[in-house]
Amino acid sequence: ALAAMQQALPDIVPAASAGTMSNLTFGGQLPSGAQFSSYETLPGGAGASPQVSGWSAIQTHMTNTRNTPIEVLESQLPVRIHSNTVRRGSGGAGEHRGGDGITRSLEFLVPVELGWIASRQRRGPWGLRGGKRGAPGRLRVRVSAGAKAKIVGSQASLSLGSGAVIEVETPGGGGFGGRRMREPDSGARG
Repeated sequence: ALAAMQQALPDIVPAASAGTMSNLTFGGQLPSGAQFSSYETLPGGAGASPQVSGWSAIQTHMTNTRNTPIEVLESQLPVRIHSNTVRRGSGGAGEHRGGDGITRSLEFLVPVELGWIASRQRRGPWGLRGGKRGAPGRLRVRVSAGAKAKIVGSQASLSLGSGAVIEVETPGGGGFGGRRMREPDSGARG
């Protein structure tokens, strides 16, 4: 819908953003027998506009959500966060660059059931007026310390054992403009 609106409102509509959201859920049972669960919507990159570059590591289509602080995750759930950072360079190139997504890596300390639903995993968010696509998102899963990481599709339901590590990369936003955009001709001649 935004791509169609861009034709009518070329000076207002931004390039595509990271998509609806990257949904990560996991749950299981603690050694005490108590059950736990976690559901987060992970942010990505916003698309650039004719005026400014896109914002990085932000919720673009799902609002009123915030990330859970690492200290809370690690103190209340059997999980270890290996990294949580901006995914530098994932925003699409252009006169105004798309915002960057995030990279989050975590290790499960007990067996878990994991759910994953995300957009823009095959093709990154489109750019406009010569701007390039943002990088697509992906989820990598390594089931044990010596195992090779496997890339999972945009929807998955997995049973993972203790020691499994996942790495989420959320999409960057699309870029806007491929070269310096000309100012409108004022009609004045010098």
